[in-house]
Amino acid sequence: AMGFTGQGIVVMNADQGINRNHRALENQLWRNVPEGWFPNGIDDDNNGFVDDIYGYNFGTNSGDVEDYGSHGTQTAGVMVADDSCNGITYGIAPGGRVMTGALGSLESHQWAAIQYALLMGADVQTSSYSYKNNFLPPPNYAMHRDIADNTLAAGLIRTNSTSNNGALCNDPLQVVQRPFNVSVPGNVPPPYLDPNQTLVGRKSGVIGVGAYHVSTGQLSLTSPCGPSSWYDQDLLYVLPGYPLANWDPADNDYPWNGFVPGRAPGLGLLKPDVIAPTGTDTPAGPFSTCLVGPFGGTSNATPVVMGCIMLWKSANPSLTPEDVGMIIHQTSRDVGLVPGKENGYGAGKIDAFAGVHRALCVHRVNGEPAWSVTQHGRSTMSLAVDGSPNRVAVIALGTERNAVNFGFVTSGIGANVIPVVIGNTGASGDDLAASLRIPTVRSPFSLYSQAFLDDTAGPTRQWLASNVVRIDFVP
Repeated sequence: AMGFTGQGIVVMNADQGINRNHRALENQLWRNVPEGWFPNGIDDDNNGFVDDIYGYNFGTNSGDVEDYGSHGTQTAGVMVADDSCNGITYGIAPGGRVMTGALGSLESHQWAAIQYALLMGADVQTSSYSYKNNFLPPPNYAMHRDIADNTLAAGLIRTNSTSNNGALCNDPLQVVQRPFNVSVPGNVPPPYLDPNQTLVGRKSGVIGVGAYHVSTGQLSLTSPCGPSSWYDQDLLYVLPGYPLANWDPADNDYPWNGFVPGRAPGLGLLKPDVIAPTGTDTPAGPFSTCLVGPFGGTSNATPVVMGCIMLWKSANPSLTPEDVGMIIHQTSRDVGLVPGKENGYGAGKIDAFAGVHRALCVHRVNGEPAWSVTQHGRSTMSLAVDGSPNRVAVIALGTERNAVNFGFVTSGIGANVIPVVIGNTGASGDDLAASLRIPTVRSPFSLYSQAFLDDTAGPTRQWLASNVVRIDFVP
């Protein structure tokens, strides 16, 4: 309704391939133009991949990305399928384009697809392939975490499935019991830490997705449970022979410790990060031209989340992984047992509509849309708003994190709001920023910062309020 369809956004789908002849997908294929239209056995663009016209098959080391099953076609269809078959648009972001990374059985194939996505300029990457403790060999946790850290630094937004092993969560005989029920890389830390994640370690670069039934709205029994552990002693308890060469001690930042006799389990890492529908209809079938059928599991839910992200990214192309993590954690519909993020339900059900409003008004302090930041005295602090282009915007400070309705907009920083920056966002939407020199701080105190944007002439037809950032000033 606002005109955002994922236009201009390229997603790398690391999966089984794609049915290029499906009518609902044939117009949504990303194409590597310098490679030409037809295979010729030549690396025309000198990128190291021969005949990578629509992507690459990292399992067979060839340009053949045809889906000889159905899984890759289904995941792609959830994101970008148009209405060419029967007038029904099955894709969440049909204006986007899908780059295909066909995978084989090795986890290194997914790593290669991610590297290819970065090389060829994909905006986002998703995979409904995950790697579980009961695989032989078990996952290389250090490599998955290292890659996620690097894709975060590179600005690549990623989602990944988390397994369908929820029914085995509490089985002490299973190596996929809690806290390893969520598979890798969906179990790595997200790029934004929810305030309920009071055990704070490093951030990383993957949104792990759980599933709820589209027909009932209830959490799927097979959707995996959290928490996830990033602690080698927890892993060695369930996998005594795990090769520690595949574990980095620097990743021991989210321990669970639930296997220690007499000790209550710790927090670990809250997982999954968000839940999305499973059981939706999507293009399917190898070699079919218009077959549509139901899909399932977190394999279905994961591209649902990515489709929403593609809508947000088309609304605001400068969104970072940290921004997207914040949007998911702050705008998803809370449906769990406690307020905010929790194990099993994550931050709640993905909400495309609420998310696009937040995407059009993102506030960052020192480059972060974080829940809180620490600012030392005698230093420089940056404040910025990024969102709907060519709009009047205000960045303000308040004394509390509290909602107050001013009629035209709701403040999240209380009633005593002090504007500190007023200006226009500019043609790119991210031009309004200011640097403030902080004087000497003699004793700690906190203020809250938020941005407000006049989008009454824009796609939302209203004033928008951003995320709130607490600023802790310390000597």
